[in-house]
Amino acid sequence: MSPRTRCGAKCTTTGYKSGTRKHIEARGHRIVAHFGGQWSDLNGGHSGRAFTMPNPMYHLP
Repeated sequence: MSPRTRCGAKCTTTGYKSGTRKHIEARGHRIVAHFGGQWSDLNGGHSGRAFTMPNPMYHLP
């Protein structure tokens, strides 16, 4: 079951993104690193290392 199905529109950005990584891991994949421009991209775990790549063009609350 995908993270979107579990939390729907009530899901926070962090909850959705970390839930998606958890779902990918549950399917047998290993996430060694992930990259993002927002802190919500990096929070929540389920990866080896997280790298921020700032993008001044957008912001998710």
